[in-house]
Amino acid sequence: MPVFRLMAGTIERGNNMKLNRWAGAGLRAACGPVAAHCRNIRAMFLGALICIGTLSAIAEAGPDKGPRPMVVSNDPGGNVKDRIQRIEHLRRSGQRVEIRQGYCLSACTLYLGMQGTCVGPTARFGFHGPSSPIYGIALARDDFEYWSRVMASYYPEPLRRWYLQTGRTISVGFYEMSGRELIRLGVRQCT
Repeated sequence: MPVFRLMAGTIERGNNMKLNRWAGAGLRAACGPVAAHCRNIRAMFLGALICIGTLSAIAEAGPDKGPRPMVVSNDPGGNVKDRIQRIEHLRRSGQRVEIRQGYCLSACTLYLGMQGTCVGPTARFGFHGPSSPIYGIALARDDFEYWSRVMASYYPEPLRRWYLQTGRTISVGFYEMSGRELIRLGVRQCT
């Protein structure tokens, strides 16, 4: 990856004089007096460097590994709509999530339903039912039911069933669960 960054920075900013002088001198020597062709060859040379850098980045990620995982720790949660948008972006990109340690509360727990998400045994998770933007104020019954089902749809079974039966019944505070407990419920353990 550092090779790609160096090459991309050189091409975008043109401020790495050592590379530019080297590339320019080599191309001038190869091209002789035909300046138009030199520009084309230089563009091809720089394009090849970009290609090499990209291939290096792909090789570094490894076959079938995809992008590096997003590591989550000490995440207090937040707005469910915003978190769902983030999760959908991660799904489209193929990025996995690792929650190895620390805490993951409220909307953060929605990551648990993403394919490839893993947890560490000592990580702590906090679940509660949906509530209004004003802490401790309950939602109208229909809104509560709707958002409970939306949230539950992001959990794997049997966590989904537990959330709908128990986890959503508290709106102030959290039902706390360890990563170890989630692993027993079928969530993948980080290796």
